[in-house]
Amino acid sequence: MRGDINVLSCSTTFELGVDVGEVESVLLRNVPPSPANYVQRAGRAGRRLSSAALVVTYAQRRNHDLAYFADPRRMIDGVIAPPRIRVDNPTIVRRHVHAVAFAAFEREVTEHRNVGEFFESAEGAPPASDNFVEWLHTKPVGVGEAVVRVVPPETAESLGLDTWDWVDALVEQSDEDPTRGWLRRASDEVHANVEELEARIKDAAEERRFGGAGQLDRQLATLRRTQLLSFLARKNVLPKYGFPVDVVPLDLGRSGDENANKLKLDRDLAVAITEYAPGSEIVAAKTLWRSDGLRVQPGLAWPRREWAACKVCGAVRQGLTRPPECTVCGSSEVDGRLSGDLIIPVFGFVGSSTGKRPGDARPGRWFSSQSYFSEYRDSAPELELVADLSHGGVLTHRRTSRQGQITVINRGPGNRGYQVCDRCGYAAPAPIPVATGGRKRDAAHRDIRRPGKKDCTNWLKTSFLGHEYLTDVVEIRTSRPMSEREARSTLYALLEGAARLSIKRDELDGTLYTYGVGAPSAFMIFDTVPGGAGHAQRVGREIAEIAHAAVDRVEQCECGPETSCYQCLRSYQNQVWHDELSRGAAIAVLRDMLGSLIG
Repeated sequence: MRGDINVLSCSTTFELGVDVGEVESVLLRNVPPSPANYVQRAGRAGRRLSSAALVVTYAQRRNHDLAYFADPRRMIDGVIAPPRIRVDNPTIVRRHVHAVAFAAFEREVTEHRNVGEFFESAEGAPPASDNFVEWLHTKPVGVGEAVVRVVPPETAESLGLDTWDWVDALVEQSDEDPTRGWLRRASDEVHANVEELEARIKDAAEERRFGGAGQLDRQLATLRRTQLLSFLARKNVLPKYGFPVDVVPLDLGRSGDENANKLKLDRDLAVAITEYAPGSEIVAAKTLWRSDGLRVQPGLAWPRREWAACKVCGAVRQGLTRPPECTVCGSSEVDGRLSGDLIIPVFGFVGSSTGKRPGDARPGRWFSSQSYFSEYRDSAPELELVADLSHGGVLTHRRTSRQGQITVINRGPGNRGYQVCDRCGYAAPAPIPVATGGRKRDAAHRDIRRPGKKDCTNWLKTSFLGHEYLTDVVEIRTSRPMSEREARSTLYALLEGAARLSIKRDELDGTLYTYGVGAPSAFMIFDTVPGGAGHAQRVGREIAEIAHAAVDRVEQCECGPETSCYQCLRSYQNQVWHDELSRGAAIAVLRDMLGSLIG
């Protein structure tokens, strides 16, 4: 009213209790996900009778925004679907039953905080994991009453609540039902990793490689001290969807900046290995911060893996020690650009202030992470023919699993990795001359544990950053020959087509999977939520409908067929492949799969 500039810039989660009665106009910097989100955001303007609302929505050049730009009534006057909660999903219900039982066991018996306390024997006594199962076999009355009270009647019989069959399903694995045996698989994994690390420690000590033995010993301590609830959730024993158990911080406490203690910068580990990677810059509290390296914990070490892509067929393999031969083609050759040491930075990252104010542009990032399908943690399900996508000699098969392991890897700028100090955690993008996996006694680097104190002179080792989790996956194979460009273009067309099922794009992702020498790559589509949310299962059931939606999207785009844009195949998630994507290639493959079903 005084003529002064009066602008409120806010996030979508506007605080409750704030009087927005005088707001007369709203500018949305992108198109909201759904009509419900649009109503929430646009409805902040014109709440008083004395004013009329003006809502301006800026459509960015990407699939979602442009689709509603072409038909804005679908957003402004669209249908708001009521929230749906499926209570008849036995897999998800089973995990909640486990949670009820585990909580009761911990209250009645004793509390177990970490993996070592629960899965390993103490002084010859059975491990607590075995005691847990034996305790359940006594059919505790409180547990029985609790699970009957919380489990929907439509799933109670299939889980065997009355007969307590769900206890046997917790530990007895089955080739026919991959939801059985989750606790046994978790226990077997812990024991196998402990045995392998102990054997490597012994070998290193006998060879008088005491530094390497100490590093392995700290890795073993990290494994044993892993938080139990987080571990059981990652292994699908306990429910995880919606529970951030893989969150890691960017620790600014050692920076000396007065704003540092006011900030709490946490990210899911799958995102943090890119956003908080050494050398990255982050804006917070009107300050530009830089990631200086990885947090270290006294007496512990980051979990590590060895991974490599086969030089012959491209299949990825990994383990505590790298498997000597490719499981697909049997070759022992590896691609030197796509192999090396993989650190899982479970303790988080360390940052400091750059001393600069942020500019108008977002801090740049010159690298991104990629996801790979590692393996089925149980036996691979049987493939089944998709009749609607099998025409003219082209056959399409699918299979789904809730035990697909996804490995996310940040290979750093130029795929060169990061030089990391195991002692203090200092890390920086590896320079061009450094070979992957090499060590370098560089000039002394800053000891990021004690800023301003003595420099650290420890070796720097070149490593990649990674994260791994279990989730729902659907594998789709077609017999149509495809180049890698065709396969990748078709993969992202299918992911965009999944919008037909009202699945948000950021809740699904995909990768190519090599399963046979000379065979076309399979499309591996998976839930980005660890533990799975059921989206990949729906994609598997409705893959023919998704293929129709995918070909419609790529055919209606106006960019050149030899390329792609944000209206057809490109997205933030696949920016590393933008130059390779071709909507014309996707059209050719999808039309062959659909055959006579399209004109």
